[in-house]
Amino acid sequence: MPTVKSESPESFETLINLTLEELKQRSSTFVKTSKAAKSLRERVTKRRPQAGKIMAAFKVQFSERVEKGSIPKGTTFKDYFSLATKGEPDGKVEQCANTFNSFVVTNLIDEKDYDYCASDWLEKASVIVRCAEHNLENEHVLAAATILKDRPNDGAKLLNLIKAKQRGDETKVDENGDPLNLEGVVSFIKMASEKGYCADIVTTLDTLIREHGKEWNEKTQRATFDSCEKLVSAWAETVGEATIDGWLSEAEKANSPIQIVAKPEPVETVMPNFAKHAKTLFGKKLPEDKVAAAGQMVGNYYEVNKNLPETTEALNAFAEQAVTAA
Repeated sequence: MPTVKSESPESFETLINLTLEELKQRSSTFVKTSKAAKSLRERVTKRRPQAGKIMAAFKVQFSERVEKGSIPKGTTFKDYFSLATKGEPDGKVEQCANTFNSFVVTNLIDEKDYDYCASDWLEKASVIVRCAEHNLENEHVLAAATILKDRPNDGAKLLNLIKAKQRGDETKVDENGDPLNLEGVVSFIKMASEKGYCADIVTTLDTLIREHGKEWNEKTQRATFDSCEKLVSAWAETVGEATIDGWLSEAEKANSPIQIVAKPEPVETVMPNFAKHAKTLFGKKLPEDKVAAAGQMVGNYYEVNKNLPETTEALNAFAEQAVTAA
């Protein structure tokens, strides 16, 4: 079978040697295409609610013709729509259509409420109706109707929360109410660790435990605790217990209070200086009982600390305190 020879792409080496003007010319096509695609997506999204309303009319007419028998039995809406429009129904447009027929045609909301809602809201509302098995008196459907009518700023989040409640996992949503996907979370952590952010992830978990751990239920607390213990075991298996002990020792030293210890003077230098200083202090005019009391205090200190060399300044300071106290 003959093959069509395509134009070979320019190599990177060729491209980096081009002038700025040449690079601008080559990139202009891609920039224009990207802008056109973005503009097209925005137009399609903006027009989706109206397209949904048109499809809703298709659905009503289809149901009426099925009831009258004017459409062959076994014909699906998809077949009916494709035959009439020469194209298949768009999934998101069909969701908007279902929302219109479920909420507007049944008078749960007004048509203007539908018109003011973003396509995303209408799509979420359609999912809620389907999960409620099209029971329009279901509490979740009625709650969604209220959101579509009131249109609060966090309406998208509230609709997501309703969907989560229907699935029974309302606790597994992010701050925007979007479902948390475990595979996505794991994938993100792997990617972050590959970029060197693994320690930051663990630090964040540490902060969450300290700030919110008390708020978690006992089951979550225990599961998190067990997982953290497994982290230590994993490191022991990976680098060995000797390395772990070394790390812990270094951490203990790093976290201990900083102490500035003066280099001790020899005891034969300290004690004579201390005695000399004390004698000078006792030479002051003090009542006899005071001198005796001070001498006793200094003597006691000497007996207790004679085997613990300290600086002369420290001992002299004590001598002054002894005399003052006496």
